[in-house]
Amino acid sequence: MYEKYHHELLSLRRFLRRIAVHLAIAGGVVLLSLGFGMGGYVYLDDRSLSEAFVHAAAPIAGMGVTHVPDHTIGQIFTGIYAILASFTFVLVSAIIYAPLLHRLLHAFHLREDKRDDEQG
Repeated sequence: MYEKYHHELLSLRRFLRRIAVHLAIAGGVVLLSLGFGMGGYVYLDDRSLSEAFVHAAAPIAGMGVTHVPDHTIGQIFTGIYAILASFTFVLVSAIIYAPLLHRLLHAFHLREDKRDDEQG
């Protein structure tokens, strides 16, 4: 998926396309997690879609749980979903930053190789 260390940097156009692909993948992960959370809040905690959206989106955004249900199954779901949402936050961050960090490290490596060629 990424170029090897001996390849040139991608053109700006191809790099922006790579970022767009990563953003689309990250968006898909968020939507999947949001759908799971909304479904759980609608079916297990008897919430409306708008309430389920708010309760499912807050943990993904890093804001934490906004509502603790009164019954056991809802509490268990909320705990499991909070863990999943925390993982989703970290995963989405990694997906978004991966091409940026790769390009930075790749550019640094190419400069090091060029400097070594000039000295040796």
